[in-house]
Amino acid sequence: MDKVFQSIVDRVKVDVVSPNHEAENAKQLEIVSRSFISDTITVPTKDMYDYAVKASLGDDVYHEPSTHALEVHMAQLTGKEAALLVSSGTMGNQLAIRTHLRQPPFSVICDVRSHINNYEAGGAAIHTGALVIPLMPSNGRHLTLKDIRPRAIFGEDVHSAPTRLICLENTLDGLILPLSDIIEISEFAHQNNVLMHLDGARLWHVAAETHTNISELCEPFDSISLCFSKGLGAPIGTCLVGSKAFIQKARWFRKAFGGGMRQTGILAGAVAYALTNNFPRLPRVHALAKRLQQRLEDLGVDILCPVETCMVFYDPAPIGITYEEVEKSAAALSRPIAVSGSRLVLHIQTTEETVDDFLSLLQTLKAQKLTEEVRFDIHTETQDADNDANRAEISRTFISDTVTTPTKEMNEYAIRATLGDDVFFEPSTSALESHIAKLTGKEARLFMPTGTMSNQVALQTHLQQPPFSVVCDARAHVYRMEAGGIAFHSGANVIPIFSENDHHLTWEDIEPRIVTGADVHTAPTRVISLENTLNGTVILQRGIIEISENARKKGIVMRLDGARIWHVPLAAGLSMRELCEPFDSASLCLSKGLGAPIDTCLVGSKSFITKARWFRKLFGGGIRQTGYMAAATVYALTHNFPLLLQVHGLAKRMQRGLEEIGVGILSPAETCMLFYGPSPIGVEYWEVVERAAQLPNPIYLNGSRLIMYIQTSPQAVEDFLELMKTLRTEKEQPR
Repeated sequence: MDKVFQSIVDRVKVDVVSPNHEAENAKQLEIVSRSFISDTITVPTKDMYDYAVKASLGDDVYHEPSTHALEVHMAQLTGKEAALLVSSGTMGNQLAIRTHLRQPPFSVICDVRSHINNYEAGGAAIHTGALVIPLMPSNGRHLTLKDIRPRAIFGEDVHSAPTRLICLENTLDGLILPLSDIIEISEFAHQNNVLMHLDGARLWHVAAETHTNISELCEPFDSISLCFSKGLGAPIGTCLVGSKAFIQKARWFRKAFGGGMRQTGILAGAVAYALTNNFPRLPRVHALAKRLQQRLEDLGVDILCPVETCMVFYDPAPIGITYEEVEKSAAALSRPIAVSGSRLVLHIQTTEETVDDFLSLLQTLKAQKLTEEVRFDIHTETQDADNDANRAEISRTFISDTVTTPTKEMNEYAIRATLGDDVFFEPSTSALESHIAKLTGKEARLFMPTGTMSNQVALQTHLQQPPFSVVCDARAHVYRMEAGGIAFHSGANVIPIFSENDHHLTWEDIEPRIVTGADVHTAPTRVISLENTLNGTVILQRGIIEISENARKKGIVMRLDGARIWHVPLAAGLSMRELCEPFDSASLCLSKGLGAPIDTCLVGSKSFITKARWFRKLFGGGIRQTGYMAAATVYALTHNFPLLLQVHGLAKRMQRGLEEIGVGILSPAETCMLFYGPSPIGVEYWEVVERAAQLPNPIYLNGSRLIMYIQTSPQAVEDFLELMKTLRTEKEQPR
């Protein structure tokens, strides 16, 4: 070998076998034996490899003897004409769908929880162009003909995709689909020329638990995919079975999918070992899972669905523990245990010791929860830099109450908040949300970074299937100031209404504009959105109640934009619970009148907030370390809410002073703002804005609206009134 080639050889060669491979593999087996994540992690044993390496050395794209022998065996075992070894369960399912379905359009019915629907990367649509119709079982366990019959699509309506295939999964979430229900579905399907496919990834568990022959379990189906690498512990492999013509076509598609593996004899050998030696071990797995269920129940842990085969679904909340705490504590053990979420999967390599250690861990965590003190301390000695100059400037602006800044005292309190992650769980934020829900009399709540996001998420959550319309005040923030989000997020047609009384909407304004009925030319009204306050004015509570009562009779959702709702209890003498009761959801902003830096709380029913949390993530609002903001809001509720009466007094003082000068009042001060017109004294808005900015101690404003807030300086009000007097005098003097 010449030197040049030798150098290439040296670069190419590699050794992936560690000198300590036996010890390292034993360690990996230990890790697998202490994992409840999935049965896909099972590893080949030495005995399996010893058997597998004796397999034949053919090429499966052409002919591989050991693989062919396995396929013949699987066809006989399942009672089908032919079989095909493929690399994975996903490939088996997708090959089956692609082979069965030829000329679109067509649809596939399956369980909403199924692997085909959730965990195959949208393969049915990508590979086959099939519309998947996922169904939720009405019995909460498995699909029945009662679920499928009304959703199956037949006929020649060009608007729909005819049902050509029903895909069932057995087991699904460890639950066995009764053979009687399968037969009933199969008879219905075949009577209507619909094919049947089974994702039998864990069908071996059904046979082991029910003592039913594999062929009997497969008989109602036109094709079945049976996985070897989960419960049976083979390293790689799934077998697709069906008729000879079906398998012949599937073999073609397997090649197109890139699944035409070559020397598969060693894989077939490992599968043969698993069928012979590991299948008989499944009853032990089931017994271990049922023992785990019983012991968990003894501890007081909830079992979310009964154990039938290899999976346990549990909820530790009744003993005061979260999934995150279980995962963290299990990972911190001297011999770690891997868990994730509510699902515990047992397999042939799960040890009794692992089950006992897991139960012991939960027992320990339960004891800790029963004995430890509950602590909620969000304080440190850290202090923010001084912002006095900025706060002084803010105190002299009448542009908006959104410019309020955190005070030194607020920051000192807020920086002591917890450092959690609100996308998962943030303690300070959760405590605040619970308080707001209780305060408003609603079941649940959700932190939002802005009022606009809160409004848009609420509308997206309330409005599900278009077409629909939303009724609101023509001056409302949700209509005028949220970048058209109501249309492009929710697809809602907006019906803006001008109030007859020029103050607030009434039922008399709204009723004629509500759209009902089935006229396809119109968008039915689904939501009435009110804003309180709006331009600083308070909607009379009896008017809101009248609108709410009539809306609910018509099945219309009531929605409140409560950006400045905190002003209303003090102005109207009503509790927050009373103000929110007529509404199905409400957004309460804490960064305007109350002066918190960032925060809006969305409140509503538990189901509403659960869905809204999803949309918050979709909108990019799942911000992380929100403890500081939550604590700042807590400070604002406690210390700034009582100051709003002073703000109202300041706004009324501004109104009286302007009236005395002769300035027109376009909208009187009921809470924190008023609208003025300087034209009666011969002054234009631009002149006021320009001159105010030129004062030695400038005042900042814009247009007709003057907003007062907790940081507005009384001196700024007096200085503004003095400026208006000066401008009037200048206009009165002859030129």
